[in-house]
Amino acid sequence: MAGRSDEGWVKLNNLEFEFSDVFSQVDIANQQRVFLQKEKNFRKALVFSLWTICKEVQRDLDNCGHSNDMADFLSDEGIDFGNSNVPVSTTRNGTENFDSAYNIFQERILERSTVTGLEKLLLRDVKKAKIEHALTVISTNLCHYIRSSQQYKLNEVRDLLEQSINESSISNPVSETV
Repeated sequence: MAGRSDEGWVKLNNLEFEFSDVFSQVDIANQQRVFLQKEKNFRKALVFSLWTICKEVQRDLDNCGHSNDMADFLSDEGIDFGNSNVPVSTTRNGTENFDSAYNIFQERILERSTVTGLEKLLLRDVKKAKIEHALTVISTNLCHYIRSSQQYKLNEVRDLLEQSINESSISNPVSETV
């Protein structure tokens, strides 16, 4: 049975290279989290919880950019896209963007780039990993990482989690059994 587990993990990792678009990357990262949780490897699963959040932010940032690109394209082509709505953004070219999905992307980015939003998203998985004492430190450090990085990297997310757990253990000594 152990071989099947290893085989499943290899397949998930291969999917990462086979499907490199931002939409697939979110789903793959989340499935890696689910896989590790089923294996009862909750600490490693938490790495993929954080990774999924980073991938979701990247997806939504890309969607905002594509939405603005489409607004510019429609404007350049002289296509009226209905100015009866209130513009949701203005592109770098000065075009008003009326795409209502833009607000949805922005709301998701906001939720994933605040400590409170991240605490809400991570609470369940942090509890499974039995490191509730580290939730605020993890969320604060991830929030800073999301806001300061242009490209998210799995090894940096993994290191961020371990550093956060160590920080929270120093400030709040709790016996951990991992």
